[in-house]
Formats: sequence, structure tokens, C-alpha cells
Amino acid sequence: MNNSKLLAVMDYLAVAITILTFVFSVGSAISGTVNPNHYTFVAISGLVFPATILFSFVIFLYWALRRSYLILFPLVSLLINFGPIFSNFQFRQENNISPFPGNQKLAVASYNIHKFKYDEQSVSTYEISEYLKSENIQIACFQEFGTNTVMPMREALAFFDYLPYKAIKEYSDDEMGMAIMSKYPIIKFDKITFEDTGNGILWADIRLPDRKVVRVVNCHLQTTNYNQTKTMNLNVKLAFIKANILYRTFQAETVKLLTDTTTTPIIVCGDFNDQPTSYTYSTIKGDKLVDGFREAGSWLGGTYKYFWGIPRVDYIFHSKHFKSLQYKSDKKEWSDHNPVISVLEFKN
Repeated sequence: MNNSKLLAVMDYLAVAITILTFVFSVGSAISGTVNPNHYTFVAISGLVFPATILFSFVIFLYWALRRSYLILFPLVSLLINFGPIFSNFQFRQENNISPFPGNQKLAVASYNIHKFKYDEQSVSTYEISEYLKSENIQIACFQEFGTNTVMPMREALAFFDYLPYKAIKEYSDDEMGMAIMSKYPIIKFDKITFEDTGNGILWADIRLPDRKVVRVVNCHLQTTNYNQTKTMNLNVKLAFIKANILYRTFQAETVKLLTDTTTTPIIVCGDFNDQPTSYTYSTIKGDKLVDGFREAGSWLGGTYKYFWGIPRVDYIFHSKHFKSLQYKSDKKEWSDHNPVISVLEFKN
């Protein structure tokens, strides 16, 4: 095949990729505002958002080299997803300077710990506890909280004696474990379990040293569980993914109801199992909450280790009573998720 024929084939392939990528980019751009009960394709577009942006960027470079007007398609794809891009990636260096010196600060962690083990041979209780202690964490929210055959619960909890106040819902046959641990007194807490999935919400009202009460909401929403779909045919795979998206839609609306009826300052942590482009993300965040990563994060915000660590599915949101001074997700080997840490300061 001579060079001109090869170039023609590449152009035809590039056109197909351009059209497909553009369709998915439009879907991802509106996925946060469209209820998945009505348009599942839009929700799936949001789920594959990182791949869409990557292909849009590559195809943009291709058409730039070819000096073709078709460069407009990937350019539009990138522009209409401007907001979601910056919910995954921030062009800033870390900045811990306080605009309200002397005000109460809170170091908060959210972590899906995978029952303190990443595989059958390793137990990570000590490592996780020492890491959070080194970060001076005052409130920790855990998803998939539980113990394994190697270490009983009483022994595991002893590692976190520097967070003496605890609200815990252990694993059972019907529910996944969750925990909120605090340096400050927990005056009230409750658990909301989502029907049919075992996921849920654990919330706690915590009294701070200055007598302020803050409500901490720990969420664990339904997984997409892509790994389970590998042996399924396409139709079954799509049905499985759609069902989990719809579960998350209902769960997100339940979280939203709780946050909307909370009058105290509020912090929402959790494993949402969904991208910042999603209806899940936009519903929980709403107008009342601030995404700490958008306010103080830097570089790539990915928290899930698979797919090159790109997906951002773990979050810390806060009400406008706070300003986020620091937001990070260190790469750790103790779970299939990375921890998320945010340092918050009460505003004047």
C-alpha cells in the first residue's frame, strides 16, 4: 500500500473515531443533568468520560497535523466538557495558606479500605492507621469497613485509639460495613441502608471544641463492578451496567434529601462509584455543596487504581460554611481505592 492509500485509510478511520467521540462527548457533557432513568446512553457516556477526552485530544492533534476543518469536532468536544475536565484535573500547585487564620480547621479523610486487605495475603490495618495518624486526621470516613479472618474487630479498632469516638456499622450478609471515627464527640448517628444492594449512608453529628456541630455524611453507593461483566455478552453487560447506574440514581437522590434537610455545617464523604460527569455527582453536590478538589486539588484527581488510576470516584464535599485549604489523594497500595484527604477551615 502506497503512502497516499495509507493516508486515505487513516483519514477514513479518523473520521469514524471523530464522529463516535463527538457523540460520546455530547452525552458526557449533559450526563450530569439528565436522569439515567430516561436516557441510559447519556449516563454511560459520562461513565466513559476519561476515554472520550483522551480520544478527543488525540484526534484533535491528528486533524491539526492534517490541517483539516474536522479539527472543529474534537475542539468542540473538549470545550463543552470544560467543567468536567476541571473536576478531574486542576492546574495548580498545593496551597495551604489560610485566608481565615485562627479559625477552626478540620482534617478529614475518606477511604474505601476493602476490609483492611487488598489481597488474601496482606492486612493493612496498621499501615492505614499510621498513615492517617501522620496526616493528623480528626475525622475519618471508611467504606467497606470490616475485618478479615486474620484480625478480629476489637484488635483492628485498637489501632485507631487516637480517634476515640466511633460510629460503626459492621459487615453483615445484607449490608456492607461503614464507619465514622472522630477525635471529637459524636453526639448522634444513624445508618440508612439502600434496599437490594447493601450499600448505604452512615451519618454522624460531631461536636467540635468551639461547640459547633458539624454533620458528617459517609456514603457508599452501588458499584459499576466492571470486573464482573468481563465474561458477559454485550447485551447482558449493558443491562448489568444500566441496573447499577439506576441504583446509584436513587441512592444519590436519597443522599441529596439528607443534605438538603440538614441545617448544620455539613461534610459529605464517600465512594460514589461514579465520575464527576455523572448524574450521581451533580445530584449530591447540587448548589449547596462544594467539591473540595475543585477548590483546592491539584493535578489528576483519580482515586480508583484500575484503568491507569484515572477514574475519580471518591469524594469529599462540604457546605459553604467551609473553605478547602488542601485536597489530595495519595497513591497507596492498601486497597483498590486511594484515600482522599481534605483540610477544611471554617469561614468567618
